[in-house]
Amino acid sequence: MKTEEKAETIKLPWHSHLISGWPLLLIAVGGLIGGACGGLAYGASVSVIKKKGVSALSYSLSVLIGVGCVFLYFAVVIGLAIAFPDLFGQ
Repeated sequence: MKTEEKAETIKLPWHSHLISGWPLLLIAVGGLIGGACGGLAYGASVSVIKKKGVSALSYSLSVLIGVGCVFLYFAVVIGLAIAFPDLFGQ
């Protein structure tokens, strides 16, 4: 229980938020779907950094989470284009 309380109260430095938050740029490209994928990546990345601490490993995992969510975004968009071709001008 104390570990969970401690993880919630950790204040991350600005560069941790920068590294965790770059997938939020998907909002500008993908609107609602991009924002959902970017928010998912940001939340997961912050959680990893809080659990593992500020280190090169946690930053690497954060970048990999972001890249995975970018792929997730494209998979969702392609799936929607296949499911609803009329919405995409085909």
